Amino acid sequence: MEKMNHPYQSLFKHSQFYTIPLKKEAKEKDRYCIECGQRLQSGASFMTLSKSSKRHQGLCVGCKRLFGIFLSDPSAKTIIKSRLLLPEKKKLGTVVSKSGIRKFDMLQYLALENIIRVRNEIFLDRESHLVMTESLIRNMKQRHMKQNWPHSQPESFPTSKELYDLMRQSDSTCAVSGTLGLWIKGTHWHPFKLTIDHIIPVSKGGCYDINNLQVMPYSLNQVKSNESDDELRRWLENFRSSRMKYGQELQQNIFAPWRLSYVSYDILKYELKNRQLDHAWTAKDEQEFINLLDNELSKVYDFINAKLSEIDARILYCERTIQTLRKNPGMASEANFGIMDEALTEILFDVNDLSKFTRVNFVAIQKILKKHDKWTHIQLKQAFVEKLREKPLDKQRFDVAIIYISALHDICRNRGQQSLGNSASGGDQNAFERATAKYWIHPDNITEVKAIIMLHLPVLIYNKQKKWEPSDSAISSVYFDNSNFDLYTTRLQRDEGSEAIRFRWYGPKDETNIYIERKTHHAEWLNGASVKDRFRLKEDQVDAFMNASLTPDKIAHDLIQSGLKKTTVDHIHFIARGVQQSFREKKLEPMVRAYYNRTAFQLPDDQRLRISLDSDLTFIREDHLDHMLRRQSPQHWRREDVGIDYPFYNVQKKDILRFPYAVLETKLQTHLGQQPPEWLTSLTESHLVHEVPRFSKYLHGASHFYRERLALLPWWLSELNVDIRKPRAENRGLTRSHSFRPLIDGKYRRAMIEETERENKKEVVSKQSEHISAQHSSSATEVNDISYEPSYNYDMTKKYHGLPPVPPEKISETKTSPEPLNSLENLSLLDKLFTRKKSDIEMGSGPKRVGVKVRVEPKVFFANERTFISWLQFCALLLTVALNLLNFGDKTSRIIGGIFIVLSAGIAVYALYRFEKRAWMINRRIDGRYDDLWGPAVLCLLLVVALIVNFYLRFK
Repeated sequence: MEKMNHPYQSLFKHSQFYTIPLKKEAKEKDRYCIECGQRLQSGASFMTLSKSSKRHQGLCVGCKRLFGIFLSDPSAKTIIKSRLLLPEKKKLGTVVSKSGIRKFDMLQYLALENIIRVRNEIFLDRESHLVMTESLIRNMKQRHMKQNWPHSQPESFPTSKELYDLMRQSDSTCAVSGTLGLWIKGTHWHPFKLTIDHIIPVSKGGCYDINNLQVMPYSLNQVKSNESDDELRRWLENFRSSRMKYGQELQQNIFAPWRLSYVSYDILKYELKNRQLDHAWTAKDEQEFINLLDNELSKVYDFINAKLSEIDARILYCERTIQTLRKNPGMASEANFGIMDEALTEILFDVNDLSKFTRVNFVAIQKILKKHDKWTHIQLKQAFVEKLREKPLDKQRFDVAIIYISALHDICRNRGQQSLGNSASGGDQNAFERATAKYWIHPDNITEVKAIIMLHLPVLIYNKQKKWEPSDSAISSVYFDNSNFDLYTTRLQRDEGSEAIRFRWYGPKDETNIYIERKTHHAEWLNGASVKDRFRLKEDQVDAFMNASLTPDKIAHDLIQSGLKKTTVDHIHFIARGVQQSFREKKLEPMVRAYYNRTAFQLPDDQRLRISLDSDLTFIREDHLDHMLRRQSPQHWRREDVGIDYPFYNVQKKDILRFPYAVLETKLQTHLGQQPPEWLTSLTESHLVHEVPRFSKYLHGASHFYRERLALLPWWLSELNVDIRKPRAENRGLTRSHSFRPLIDGKYRRAMIEETERENKKEVVSKQSEHISAQHSSSATEVNDISYEPSYNYDMTKKYHGLPPVPPEKISETKTSPEPLNSLENLSLLDKLFTRKKSDIEMGSGPKRVGVKVRVEPKVFFANERTFISWLQFCALLLTVALNLLNFGDKTSRIIGGIFIVLSAGIAVYALYRFEKRAWMINRRIDGRYDDLWGPAVLCLLLVVALIVNFYLRFK
């Protein structure tokens, strides 16, 4: 069995054992438990790691009790001290290792290493039963008497036989954690002694029933006692997840319909382990194992490609159907758009399932490679990198599919109409107040979070005039600082006037537009408001700007020559002069590059709510502080050997940091009284995200690469030692029913839409945002985006965070044309926005409904019935005439009578059909024609034909 490097061994090896002193702390609510990583609640305490240690660590109630059990009881110390395999000496106080092992592994270590020999045997002697029964009755009587409970008679409690049956059914296994225990008679203390515990506290009543009892080891019983429901549930969930092996975790995360397509982790592990137990690992074993692993990788990769092709085809089908609905008003009913909306939701769930499938299999292969290298001492993980490059699982991106779905979803939400406004304009960006919050998202949850946001906000397409490519989401920024890290220190301390200067570009490395950006905290020239301003240069001008050969005066002169307004030129001059002054006085040089792929969500022309999600966040060194030449010359502003080829295998390991999580940022305008929508609050409070206030990309990258040079470090570094994954909350996020139907927060899509509509009736918010001046308050943020292009006319448009390059005539067409997208008749919506390449996919609350449902008056149904009855009256009259002709006429009359009978029957069937169709349309509030355009005309025509036939037969 794999041996564990247990974090408590250093503590147990110490010559003396100390009872952990507990002391109260005033700010304990702002701290996290060192063991389980959760925020401390009431009843939590702080512990000292030793008598000589001045460092304190917070413990929650459950962790505190478990420490007390194992370190204060003499028999527990004896068991631990005599059984643990002690490692090399370490300093006392190294309790929690970097790998994140916690108290739960202490129990796992004791149980799995068989330090306590467990016998699946229950003592059957009468003495044990009497002792247990008497103890239980005595305990419950005392508690009931304290609460003045009348039901305290012994006959109300379980009998000895019931207790024995409960013990036997448990098979010496804890009902909560699954840990094996030991039945011990008498009062002998033992951490794994099994006891009978109450599922809910006795004081709540009803606990004397056998159904409210469960088997649990003594240690867990003590931790569980007096816990609040929420604390106990969280503690036990952490216990289950922390002691679970990866094979078990993999089985729990398997999506049942795709079970056969997952990596055969157990088979790979069996082959790896069984061969070594049988004989020494040979070259033949190595080759066969590589072939087996390669086959599993190919199986997974081929399945992903097949599913992506299937998803692609389904999206194209939905696109063609939606275009047909939009071109045919008679078919463009609310019900049909609702059907397409549900179809797109089903596709979105499949994308989410496929993303999780990819992630789970990638982790499984990494785990098995790690076990191989550890057990065989052969470094296969590095040698296998080439195969992972050929069939990448870590580079599978689903952004293209999500954006496809978002574009169609937005049309369905608006019942065939596109969201009004420009997708990239975002309204007036000169000044606005906003509340910003930042969160970390575990890779397991990235696609699910994107899908949830997309159901309420469309993906923001910055430039709809060009085909969207995966590289369009790439953002690269080079941050500048000096060798003393003055900008880092002032930003971390949030000093007045602190700056952050970066050069940013969007898309591939050969992008020619470089944005010179400066963020100032509480700028003096804006009366203490924080500001972010920038202007644009060409790539070949950046070095000249850095070394001051391209001066602000030269920039201003060229802009005036291009015909730009003087006020704008003055502002550009002010920004350029301030940035160059910082370069000159603070001796700034390139330090860290930050790269990430951004997916933005926002309603067009609506700045009230904007959400961005940055994934694949990577930090790369750009400096020469260690005398290593990374840039072509010290005067150049960036490295040329690094592009956007994540995960940047060409960069040396010491020069790169791949951030383990994605970063979610929400920006909510507060000066308009905007409150976070309910769905966003539900998301941010769910298990899918982990809040990290004031997280900064530059501060994090600098603190990693230059830690020995920095006096202060960001507070969130300790959060990286905590597993931010939380137990999955019930009815939160994207799930499936037992029949695999999509559920959103535990509800079907249709139910969620109806609930949203009910909320919309209560409160109507204007779509047009009001904007305020630049000098507003200390929380105002000004964004100035100005371009400097001497060779061309000045262009105020931006590729990101600004207006797309739309000619004036296009703007007028957008405002007046009833069609949501230009040239849709000749060009597919998605073909216009995206490049239809399979390789691209492999690499990778909206506007309210136009019509609000209203109550249908009963007279509408009565009118439909009266119309139907009128048609039946005519049929009855025609049928009477036909019967008279049949019964009392000659041969010619009988022929005419037969024609009228057929005609009468046809009219009756047609009238019934129209009646049922109108009733169906009224029930579903479908917008369409309720009058009968062709029925009366056809009826008159048939009657005329019948009369002509009658006259012809009579007078021929």
